[in-house]
Amino acid sequence: MTMKLRDHYSLASPSDSEREPREERDTGEIAEVRGYAMKKLMIIDDDPRLSRVLGELMDGEGFETMRLTDARNAVEMCSSWQPDVILLDIMMPDVNGWDVLRDLKATHATREIPVIVHSASPRECQNVAELSRYSDVSVLPKPWDVDDLVRKVRDATMLRPV
Repeated sequence: MTMKLRDHYSLASPSDSEREPREERDTGEIAEVRGYAMKKLMIIDDDPRLSRVLGELMDGEGFETMRLTDARNAVEMCSSWQPDVILLDIMMPDVNGWDVLRDLKATHATREIPVIVHSASPRECQNVAELSRYSDVSVLPKPWDVDDLVRKVRDATMLRPV
């Protein structure tokens, strides 16, 4: 069953305080869940409401999340935080997601981090030339089935070398 995130979570307009800061991190002290270290997920999406909802969803699935709504410093943030997987929106106003992906894969500290690209544009999701360059990049068109999203993120964490 396909379930849009908006059907499950409230996407009401955020207040001004929810729009800032443009970088968000759950700073809870819980570092382990069920006896294993939490996997880290970086969410890079220009939509602050969707980013928040994705973060809450994946936090509930046992991931530690960091959310960026401004992709201009994505490579630096990923280099320092070292997520296990990155969920990257392709169509963003300030920076093209394909450029962010190329920069992530060209940077020594981030090149082996699996990336899941997502977009509401079928044309962007079918950019085979861009995707075929990387073995650890997969695509997830919007809207997604929530179970598929969680499964794809979990599967991607298995791709990263230890």
